[in-house]
Amino acid sequence: MSSTHGDVGTGSDGGNVPAKKISRKSHRKSRNGCDNCKKRKIKCDERKPQCTNCERHTSQCSYSVNVSRPQHSPAALAPTSQTSTPTAAGDTPTSSVHDPELLVSPSQDHLSLNIMDLELLHHFDTSTSYTLSNVPGLQTFFRVVIPQIGFQYPFLLHGVLAMSSLHLTKYRQGDAQTRYMNQAHYHYETGLRAATSLIPTINSETAVPLYLFGSFCSLITLGLGPKPGDFLLFGNEGVAEWLLLFRGMRSIVDMNYEALRHSELAPMFQISIQNIQNERPANIEHINELREMIAETAKADPDLEMYLSSLDALAKSFPTEAIPGTRATQASPQVAFVWFYRVSDTFVQRLQERRPLALLILSYFCVVLNDLSSFWWMKGWAQHLLNEIYSCINKDFQIWLRWPMSEIGWIPA
Repeated sequence: MSSTHGDVGTGSDGGNVPAKKISRKSHRKSRNGCDNCKKRKIKCDERKPQCTNCERHTSQCSYSVNVSRPQHSPAALAPTSQTSTPTAAGDTPTSSVHDPELLVSPSQDHLSLNIMDLELLHHFDTSTSYTLSNVPGLQTFFRVVIPQIGFQYPFLLHGVLAMSSLHLTKYRQGDAQTRYMNQAHYHYETGLRAATSLIPTINSETAVPLYLFGSFCSLITLGLGPKPGDFLLFGNEGVAEWLLLFRGMRSIVDMNYEALRHSELAPMFQISIQNIQNERPANIEHINELREMIAETAKADPDLEMYLSSLDALAKSFPTEAIPGTRATQASPQVAFVWFYRVSDTFVQRLQERRPLALLILSYFCVVLNDLSSFWWMKGWAQHLLNEIYSCINKDFQIWLRWPMSEIGWIPA
C-alpha cells in the first residue's frame, strides 16, 4: 500500500524509500515595486500607471506621480474666440483627453483624494493661500472660495494641489522635495489636460474655473523658476507660454465679463478693479530720466510712442509712494502684473529682437519684481532677468542699468 501524503513510500521490494521533495516554484524577484507595496512588504505586480494593490486600496501609486516635467503648453488655454476650435499643432495636447463632461462634473467619483492630496489641500488652506497676494481680501478669496469651486471642477482643484506641492518643494530637501515636485507636475499636467479640452466649448459656467486655473498656471510657471536664456516675457523659443496664457485670460474676461463680474469672482474683480482705478504713475525720478533719454534717443524712431506708452504703463506698476521719490509700500502682484496686460505685441516683439530701449524698460520692471521677492514664487527672477539684459546691452546703454542694479543689489559677475 502506497503512501500519498507521507515522507516515505513503499519500494518494489517492500522496503521504505524516501519520497522526492516537491521543489518550490521559482519566481522572479524585483526591486522595482511601487513605494506603497514596498512599505507594506507585499508583492507588487508593477502595473502602470497604477498597480493592482494601490488600485484595490484606493491609494495613489508612486507610478502615477513619477511623471516628467509637463509637456503640454499652457498657451493652449488662450482662446481666440468663444466658438473657435484649436487648429495649430500646439493648441491641443497630444495625449488622450478624458471626456470633458466627466472632468467638470461635480461628482467626486472623478477625483478620488488620497492622504497626500488631503495634506496638500490642508497646506494650501493654512499656508499657500496666504502667499499668493498681500491683499487680505484676496487671501481669503484664495483660501475659501477657490477650493469650493475646485470641488465642483476637479481640474481647478488639481491646480490648487499643484500650487501647494510646489510651495512645499521650497521647504523640503532630498527625497521629500522630489516627491512633492512629482506631485506638482502630476496635478499640473492632469489639470491642464482637462482645462485645455474645455476651451473650445467655454461658456458662462466654465469661464470662472478656467480663469482661475489660468491664474494658477502663471504662478506655477513663475514658481518653477527661471532658466538660462529666459527673459520672463520671452525666451529662445519665442514669446513665453505663460504670457500667452496670461493674455488668454484677458480674452476669457472680454468674452464673459458680465457673467464673471456677477459670479463667484465678484470679490476678486471688485478688489482688483478698485486697486487699478486708484493707481497713478509713480513719481520716480529715475523713470522720468529714462523717459527723457528715450524721447531724445528715439525721436526719429517710429516706435517712439510705443516705447513711451510702455514706460508710462510701467510707472503705474510701482506702488504709490507716501513721499515723492520713494517707494514706501510693497507692490501688489495683482497691480504690478497689470503691465503684462498693457504692453503691446509690438513691444514684446522688440524685446525678442533684443532692442536696447525695450530691454532697458524691462530692466526697470526688475525693480518691481524685486519688490515682490518676498513671494516665494518670484524669488530669483529679478536678479536673473537683470543678468540676461546686461549681457545683451552694449556699453553705451549699460549706464542706464545703474539704478535697477543698485535697487536690486546686483553686480555683474
